[in-house]
Amino acid sequence: MGSTQEVGGEVGANDGPSLTPAWIAEAGGGRWHLPPTPEDASRRLHGVGIDSREDLSDRAFLAIRGERHDGHRFVGAAVEAGAAMVIVDAAAVAAGEVPSLRVPILFVDDGRRALTRL
Repeated sequence: MGSTQEVGGEVGANDGPSLTPAWIAEAGGGRWHLPPTPEDASRRLHGVGIDSREDLSDRAFLAIRGERHDGHRFVGAAVEAGAAMVIVDAAAVAAGEVPSLRVPILFVDDGRRALTRL
């Protein structure tokens, strides 16, 4: 099983939601730390990844704290791997663990819970 989850439906009638940063923010219950531009807010994404070593082109990167690794340490690498936005825990933002990035940053109360909402 890979660590990229395809979420959201195809654009079109009754196929489900289109996966955009705006939709992710609403569905995941997040708040913007660095909001997307109007153009980026409606950009169609192709999934959500949790492994910064993967090709994350046109995907959102969700930083998850695990027992051995903390995804918040890899948000810069995720952006270098093509992530169009990052989703981080609010506690990481408050603690200054999220570097300045050139992509939209969404913060959520709990990354794992946000992933289940997507």
